[in-house]
Amino acid sequence: MYPAAIEDYVRPQSIAEALEAVGRYEAGDALFVAGGQSVMQAVKTRLVRPRCIVDLQAVAELRGVSADGSGVRIGAMTPYAALAEESSLDGAYQALRDAAARVGDRQVRNRGTIGGSLCWNYIAACMPPVALALGMEMALSGKGGERSLAAEDFLGGPLETAREDDEILVSLNLPAAPAATGSAYKKWGLVTDALPVIGVCAMITVDGSGACASVRVAVGGLGDGPRRSGAA
Repeated sequence: MYPAAIEDYVRPQSIAEALEAVGRYEAGDALFVAGGQSVMQAVKTRLVRPRCIVDLQAVAELRGVSADGSGVRIGAMTPYAALAEESSLDGAYQALRDAAARVGDRQVRNRGTIGGSLCWNYIAACMPPVALALGMEMALSGKGGERSLAAEDFLGGPLETAREDDEILVSLNLPAAPAATGSAYKKWGLVTDALPVIGVCAMITVDGSGACASVRVAVGGLGDGPRRSGAA
């Protein structure tokens, strides 16, 4: 199927330019595109019918990973391939590397982005349960200003998030983890490199005696969307 007519294509160089481009249209008529791996399929099948495509690939301030004593900041346009090789995520945030290294095939990992995955929130995606288990904070920017949402408040049911049509997901922020903290992600699928039937992420902190002090577990692939395990 061919997409519905698209009137305009914009490739901004900054967040401000991207927001200005979207502001020229009514809500829902302009569509931000990150890697485009999922959303462009929706455009082709007319699940979404934007009048304008705003391509975020050239917005350099949306890319990259930085870490300091306060935690880790991940630009929303950082591709999976870069995350899979990011050594600053070792230890407490190893689950991000685990998941990024197992998303799709090499082409998808080079083009797809962590922010695009979280904004699309596909039922079987790897990144949503990782965001929940690691306690990510989502930094958004829109015409109404900036705001931050916990992953639990940002992610809804399948293909649903709290992001407004005129908002850009700018970064994913992780607080500094306690000592002796580690995380991991595992997915189960029918074939290698396919979307998982189910994916599980766990983050665990142990105390000085080696006993479990805290644990966060989240599961993806559920019918009502990614969820943390309350029992854990």
